[in-house]
Order: sequence, then structure tokens, then C-alpha cells
Amino acid sequence: MKEIKRNLTDKERVFIHEYMKDLNAAAACRRTGYSAQNSDKIGHQLLGKTRVREEVDKLLAERLDKNNIDVDRVLDELSLIAFSRIDKILENIRNEDYERPEMAAVKRFKYNKSDYHQLLEVALLDKVKALELLGRYLGMFDRSKNHVRSERGFSERLNKRVREALLKRSKAERL
Repeated sequence: MKEIKRNLTDKERVFIHEYMKDLNAAAACRRTGYSAQNSDKIGHQLLGKTRVREEVDKLLAERLDKNNIDVDRVLDELSLIAFSRIDKILENIRNEDYERPEMAAVKRFKYNKSDYHQLLEVALLDKVKALELLGRYLGMFDRSKNHVRSERGFSERLNKRVREALLKRSKAERL
């Protein structure tokens, strides 16, 4: 277990360790020994404590940094899937050029080539899901009304989210 702050109780330390396994507060509470009936409430309360939240944020930032994961990298990968073009993918497979960025959208493929025929089967990752995730990140969908939000205020929301992401990154770099 990683070294966790000294001003936490033993049970809070164990909760944080368990929470970092799957980022599920209720499950972490149950594994820590809290009541199963109230684990969702207790988990929420624990994550609401400043000292617990700060430690979780620090450990998450370390994990992201260690694995070289940031918002830009995730958005880049989602964009490759969301905006992939089958014609480019087929061309890359036929040319045996598997290192092209658009190949990130390919789940699997089978290519049989003989003197008489060619058989190519391609399965792509879920393009609609990638578009949905990008749209949600950009704040394009209103969950409560299940329709696309109007464009008014969109740029302000986007700018706010970008500022928040940059602030988070800056805080993570200072830790």
C-alpha cells in the first residue's frame, strides 16, 4: 500500500486504498468494513472530507501521470474512433500499413488474399459511443430532457471546461 497522509484515520486510509482499486466509493466502504446498507452514503461522506478528497486527488494524479494519461490523449483516441473513415482503414489494411492513426478504430480484422480472390472482414470499435462520449464531454446533450442543447452559451461552457481541465492539470503538476 502506498504511503498515505498521517492525519487520516486508519479506516480512512484503508478506504482510500480500496477506493483506488476501482473508484467505487460504496464498494470500497463495504471492503473497508462499513455497513453495506449505508455504504453509498458513507462513501459519499468520506469523499466529501477535505483530507480524504485531497489524498484521493493526489493518488489519482500520480496514477494518471505514471500512465501518461491526460484529457488530450483520451480525446485524441476518442476522436480517432469517432471520425474514422472506413475507406482509409481498408486502404491501410490492403497496404499492410497497420501503424496509421486511423487503425486505432479497428477492433479486429481478417484479411485473406489469394491469386483468385480477396476476403476482408473488419470490425470497428463503437463509433456512435465515441461520438456520444465526445458530445457529453463538450456538454452537447441535456440528460434530463434527452435532447441536444442549444448552441447559445456553448462556447462559454466549453471555455469553462477547458479552464477547469487546465487548472486540474496545473494542480496535478504541482503535487
